[in-house]
Amino acid sequence: MPDSVLPGSAQTSYPDYSNSETLSLPGTRNFNGLERFLYWLYVLSFSIDFRGPKGGSDSQYVMLLVCFLSAFFLILFGPHKKGPKSLHAIILMMLVFCGSTFIPLIAYGVPLERYVRVAGPFFLFTTSLYMVYFLAGRKVILFELLAPILIGSLISWVWSIFYAITFKDVAVSTMRYQLLSPAQPLLIAFAFASLISGRINTIGLICLTCSVLSTLLSVTRQYIFSYALLFIILFWMMSKSGLPAKEFHYRMRKGILFLLAFIFIGLSITILIRPDTFNTWYMRLFVLHDVSNNTALMRLAQSIGSWQELFAHPIYLLTGKGMGSTFHWADNYDVYLRMYGIKDMWQHADVMWDGIFHTAGVVFGGLFTYVLIKSLETGGSVAKIYIRRGSATTRILGVVPFAFLIQIFATSFFSNPFLDRFFSIFSGVIIGCLYWMHDYTKEVRE
Repeated sequence: MPDSVLPGSAQTSYPDYSNSETLSLPGTRNFNGLERFLYWLYVLSFSIDFRGPKGGSDSQYVMLLVCFLSAFFLILFGPHKKGPKSLHAIILMMLVFCGSTFIPLIAYGVPLERYVRVAGPFFLFTTSLYMVYFLAGRKVILFELLAPILIGSLISWVWSIFYAITFKDVAVSTMRYQLLSPAQPLLIAFAFASLISGRINTIGLICLTCSVLSTLLSVTRQYIFSYALLFIILFWMMSKSGLPAKEFHYRMRKGILFLLAFIFIGLSITILIRPDTFNTWYMRLFVLHDVSNNTALMRLAQSIGSWQELFAHPIYLLTGKGMGSTFHWADNYDVYLRMYGIKDMWQHADVMWDGIFHTAGVVFGGLFTYVLIKSLETGGSVAKIYIRRGSATTRILGVVPFAFLIQIFATSFFSNPFLDRFFSIFSGVIIGCLYWMHDYTKEVRE
């Protein structure tokens, strides 16, 4: 894939130390017109999603219908050829996981609208994996699959702010979680993959700007941790990838300089919008007992409470309490939390691992955990290959899945991204493309 595919990537000259043995991305043909329309419709169907009433609003059910119909017709209208073998195994595991969610639904009588709200994202995730499998079998260029995901992520970022201001009447200067798009982990992943590629392109800088501004304005502590972890892991991997020392130092210097520059720019803009930025960050980081800073206590109370319920009965421990079941706080935190007006939440846990195991149990929750861990391991092996070979665009897209999975794990103890439908759609595509790249690089090496 030529460097000019990504805007701005061919405008800056830089020393090209790439390995003479280049590596391209898989795929040999572009979408036809119908395929492109249906795929973009599928990807963008939930890019303007919002927090509707419990059980979902009518417009969200329309989005869901459009999403599944576009996926159905995209798979139907075209040859059915076998895709990557490794992806096929992951799809089978996810089908078992999704099938297992019906057991507690039937056994415990969880209301159907709750089940659809919580289980829906996992079915969308599996649908995306399945779609990539068929499109890989048709040899569609991988870039055609990832480009709409990136565009949809930027749309989601803009929509999150627009929706909060227009429909929720929230001032930008007082926004927090309303600023965070479900695409935030992907924007960070693409930005960092661009930083270590050796060539900073326009899209990478836009992603970096959006992610830094969202983090600083929303005063979100978890992303400070995820930035640091991603930075350390990617540069460590680059140092172990076999790059010539000269190229490694060049990429490292350039990446660090751009990152610091955009943090400074983002901080300056944040102070203009929210003059009390430093004080707000200080309160969030160090004044943990403040009435407006009870997030950590909520997470802890949910976590202890969810595991207390699981261990209350062996069946709960094995199969979970079901998607959409009610979460309760731990008993010794209940009174304290209600002082702040915080009530039980039926639909989800705020920590991903609590949600997975509480709803699916250690057996099927463990299966989903294995899928994520296996994907992280596969992403690391693929990134280590692509990080040193091919064009700048190839290096960026080869590293994005691994960087994205690092973001999932880094934030999984503080949030639950799989509650969001758009996140589930694009994460399935990214992980599906990851296994496609894995099988492709394996064939090339052989």
